[in-house]
Order: sequence, then structure tokens, then C-alpha cells
Amino acid sequence: MKKFLSSLLCFTLIFSLFSYTKAASTTKIDLKNAILIAKSSFEFDDRDLKFTYNLNSNENKSFWNLSWTGKNKQINIQVNAQNGDIISMYRYEGEQTITNKIPKYSKEKAKEVTEGLIRKLVGEKFKEFVYDEANSNYLYYNPNYDFRYTRRINGIDYKDNFISVSVDKNNLKIMSYYFEYDYEGVPTSQNIITLEKAKEIFESKMGLELSYKVFYDYEKNERNVKLIYTPKSSVYPIDAVTGEILKNPIYIFTENSQKDAAGALPTLTPEEIKAIEENKKLISKEEVENILVQKLGLNKELNMEYINLGHDLYSDRYIWTVYYSKTSQDKSNYYYFGATIDALTGEILSFYRNFPNIENYKEPKYTKQDAKKIAEDFINSLSKDKFIKCQYREVLNVDEKYVYSFEYRRIENSIPVANEGFTISISPYTGEVLHYYQTWSDIVFPKVENIISIDKAHNILYSKNNFKLNYMKYFDYDFKMNKYFIKLVYSFTSYNFMIDAKEGILLDYSGKPLKEVKKISYSDIKNSPYYNDINILIDIGIIDDEGENFYPNQMIRQKNFIKYIVKSLEPNYIIYREDTKEEYENYYEIAIKKGIISSKEKNPNAYVTRQDAAKWIIRAMGVGFIAELSNLYTLNFKDSKLIPKNYKGYIALANELKIITPIKGYFMPRQSVTRGEAAKMLVNYLKVEKQ
Repeated sequence: MKKFLSSLLCFTLIFSLFSYTKAASTTKIDLKNAILIAKSSFEFDDRDLKFTYNLNSNENKSFWNLSWTGKNKQINIQVNAQNGDIISMYRYEGEQTITNKIPKYSKEKAKEVTEGLIRKLVGEKFKEFVYDEANSNYLYYNPNYDFRYTRRINGIDYKDNFISVSVDKNNLKIMSYYFEYDYEGVPTSQNIITLEKAKEIFESKMGLELSYKVFYDYEKNERNVKLIYTPKSSVYPIDAVTGEILKNPIYIFTENSQKDAAGALPTLTPEEIKAIEENKKLISKEEVENILVQKLGLNKELNMEYINLGHDLYSDRYIWTVYYSKTSQDKSNYYYFGATIDALTGEILSFYRNFPNIENYKEPKYTKQDAKKIAEDFINSLSKDKFIKCQYREVLNVDEKYVYSFEYRRIENSIPVANEGFTISISPYTGEVLHYYQTWSDIVFPKVENIISIDKAHNILYSKNNFKLNYMKYFDYDFKMNKYFIKLVYSFTSYNFMIDAKEGILLDYSGKPLKEVKKISYSDIKNSPYYNDINILIDIGIIDDEGENFYPNQMIRQKNFIKYIVKSLEPNYIIYREDTKEEYENYYEIAIKKGIISSKEKNPNAYVTRQDAAKWIIRAMGVGFIAELSNLYTLNFKDSKLIPKNYKGYIALANELKIITPIKGYFMPRQSVTRGEAAKMLVNYLKVEKQ
């Protein structure tokens, strides 16, 4: 990170040499005042640190970049050169390490420090911001608490304006700060189209349609097909004033953007490649190049930089991936060409090449209709039998000045197949094919029956993925990319659009039910003596049981106790499963592998005794082998004679480390542990200093 920031600073310094003179003439805050503002805003020791600075500007603002750097230490602060606002701060003091999962300071205390800093730096403007808990981060493997506040103007969110602050959990030091704020006015919410009108536009231009989609199940190692409702095109915001679709290049959703992990092709060894070639009669890498020369006119002057044979889980076939490149003699141009080829049939599945230099052309030579014919003739020449099963789709292109893009969607049983078919791009200037991509799976598609209606699907989408008024930055391609306009738009709050056409529920990218992120809160723990312990484990992600109640006075079952212990380990173990029973099995698998519990001890629904709790926690700490040396330990409990010899070491260590303490002098080894008591034990265990 330090190297990255240093490089970034060097780049900024070089750039500032060109922008300094112009910016300086309009700067209201001089260097001296910028330094004073920075040092009064954040506490840091600048002894033995080298100070550098530069002044940068763009069409929107000018700002001072101030940097203090030393050995394994750096602090960078940006100050608005017009009004003195702190734009950002980043502090590096060596790698932050987590020695204890339970931080020294609570989230509430860190939030109090955060808001005190924000009030100091932005003053009355802080009243325009609301706490954005959904985009804040308190996960225990992060050494910082990350807080985010979103600007809200007359009840409408402007997520491109925000304040974010990172606070060290163990010393409350501010590690980073960022303030993004547009000082100019925003569009009024008067005379805008209604929400219902915006929904009509969305449904007619981008809305849901019934589709097949192929998913790969990694747990079962198989492909499966689902009927889903998914957007028929890319999803963009809708201008709330004009009703226009705003094709903003930084705000876009497409099915392909939710890329299936199955598309990654693992590398095969030479021995494996040889075996596959012998058994499956795959084409050789020499044949790959011949195909590219004959069918795509590959320039033989390009150098092969990379070639790989891998297995694609999505289509269940072996694929050659190849990449060529060349730099011109004068170093002014870089040429490249990449492709994938079916290793069994030799069919070209995809390719891409560098864009032509349009400076050599006064205007486009080909119309969109000309380009469409070129695209269709090209696809027909490569894959005619598949192309006849496809249907043309109008693509909401971001910009057609540089490229025409076309999509042809695969149709089965009169239903489109999401992500399958052909996409192709044509140069308006040369008529060349710049990009070609085919996705096709050999799989049986189910009949269309027992599905919800399209209207119901849209209602589910609107209820689960809030469609509402928002402000946003809109970058127009007719202007420079750092020039933007503030627009009032109707847009969705997330990128989750796939709906199971039979179950009527939102799906994630893998085709499984989308889990709603809910704040964990229990109504029955307020008066429990273990209230703080339970909340600590909630905050650090160990307790996440669903439901309104935690039942702190009920006896804890082994499966829950083992789950909590595994979730407390390093590295962080998170199990994502639809089936709760299967989820526990995976925690047991980890616990058995780690030596926390043996397969003979496994009894998921059994209650946990105090002696077993001691044994499993001590084993989780990695010192079970010491606890097994029972002759080393002497116990001084009133009921020591009741403690089995093979538990003596575990109980002695748990007591000495104050993880499980006696009750009025009695250890009570066979007494069952309540869920609240288990939370207390786990907190005590996590507080043990291990260094």
C-alpha cells in the first residue's frame, strides 16, 4: 500500500507541474494555511518525516496534496484550495495486526470519536448526512471500524456525496478520512415524472423477462438450469425530469457483470494435457494457430505470449486460450489479439483485438446497419447451426462513436437463455470485428410450467430492491470524463435482479436464494447478565442465529457451541449453506480437522457440559497436547474429586486463564452450559492474550 501511495504521489506531483500556475492564480488558501489546517485537523508526530507538497486542479476543484513520509510511516492530507475543507487523509504506520478478536474499544465509542471529528471538520454540513450502516464495516478481521455517512438532500439520497472514516479498534486513532461534497446546487424535485411512470419506462426498455439460466453448483459438482426473471438489457438510471435512460458508464448492470466463477479455467500440467489429448483427441496448440490464421486472418508478425488448455465447468468442455501481442518499432503502438477455441471441435468461441487508431479517419465509414450485416455474416461463417437458434437483441450502447455492439440471444422453447448466444462489436471506421464472444451449454432445458407472472415478478423486484429517487453524478461522453452533472434519477438500490420464476424469490449470482442482510438483534437478552457478552459476539460476527430470541437461559447444544468456536478461529471461517443441517456438518468438518473435537465425540443435539466446554476451547487455542499431560496439574475446587483425570489439564488451564471460573468454589464439571454462559466463556477465551 505504501508503495502504491508513493507512486500515486509521484504521479500527482508530475501532473501538478503542468497545472500549478493556472491553479495558483485562483487559490484562496495558500500553502502555509493549508499546512496549518491539516495539522490542526489530525494529530501526528512529524519529527523525522520528510514534507512534500503539490497543488493540483481540475475543472471541479483545486486542492493541496500534503505528504509527510518517513521509514515505515506516511500521512497524506488533501486540503481544498478554495475553502480550506479537508478532502482526505490517509495514515500508514506499518501493517496493522489483530492480536485479539475482541477490540479494546467498542463500535459505539469509535462512532462517537468519528462523529466528533466530522463535526470539527465539516461543521453544519454534517447535518446533511445520515449514517449509512449498510455500507459501514465492523468485521472482526478488519483492524479498523469503517463508518460511512451518505448525503441526503430534502429526503433524497446522494450516494456520490459521502463521508467515510476508518478508526483503529484498539487505540481510536483516525486511519483514514474522505469527504466527497458538491458545493453547487442540485436539481429540484419539482416537475418530475412519477414513480409509476418511471416503472413503466423501466419495464418497457429494460424490465424483466422470462429466461433460462445455467448455474454451476460447486457443492454437487454439477450444472443445473433454472427459469428466472432477469432484465432483458443492461439496467441504467432513469432521468426523473425527462424520463430519458441515462447510459452512465459508471452505473450499469448486465447479466454478464455477474460473472459465473465457473468461467475461470484452471491451468493443466503438461502431463495432464498429454493425457487429455490422447484420450479425447483434442486439437494441438499448433492447430490452434492455423485455425486463427485461416478463419480470422491472424497477423503472423504478432508474437504468441500465452497459451493454455483448461476445462470450462459452465460448458463442460476443454478450451484453448491464447494471446498474441507486438509493439511497433517506434514504441508508439501496441497490437494485441486474444482468442479461445473449443479444443475438441476447433470452433472459435471468442476473440478480441486492439481498436484501430481513429485519428486516421475523419468520420465513421460504416452505418450501424452496415455493421449489423457484417456482424451477422461473421457469426454465420463461424457457427451457423447455433446462430439460427438466436434472436437479435437491441443493445443500450453507452457510446456508438467508437464501436457498434450487437447481441444475439439463444432461444430454447421460445424462451431466451440468459448469458447464452453471441455478442459482437464492429468498428464504425474500418468495419473490422473487434470483439466476438459465444456462450453455449449442452444441457436439457425444462418445460415452462408453474411460474409466476411477469407482473408479480416486477412487484417482487420493486419490493425487495428499492426503486426510488436518488441524486447521482452523470458523466457525459461528449465532455471530458472529469466533467459531470448532478442528476435526479430513479434507480435501484442494489444490483440484485434475478428472480426465481417458480419460487418468486431473489437469487444470488450462483442461483441460490439471496440472503437478506439483517441486523442481528434479540428481544430476550436485555435483562440477561450476559447481555454485553452476547452483543460482543454479535458485533464480531460469531453469533448470527436467526430469529427474534437468543434464549440465553436455555442449554446450548453441541452443534451451536462448535459453530461458535469455529467462527472464532483464525483465519476467519464462514460457511454459506442453504441447508442449516449441512451448515453444521461443515463446521464439524473444520472442528474435527483442527482437532477441536473428535468424530467419536460428535453428538450435535447433546447439551454441552462445563468440562467439555473447557476441553474444546483449550483445544481451539492449540494447547490441547499440554492439557493431556494430566499429572502436571493440581485442582483446588471443592468438587475436584468429581473431575475425570482426562479432563484435569483442560479444566486447570480454562480456570487459570479465567475462561471458565468456579461457582462458589465448585467447578461442577458435568453441569450443562446455558447459551448465555457459553457466550461468556467464548468472550473470556477471545480476551486471552496469545502473544
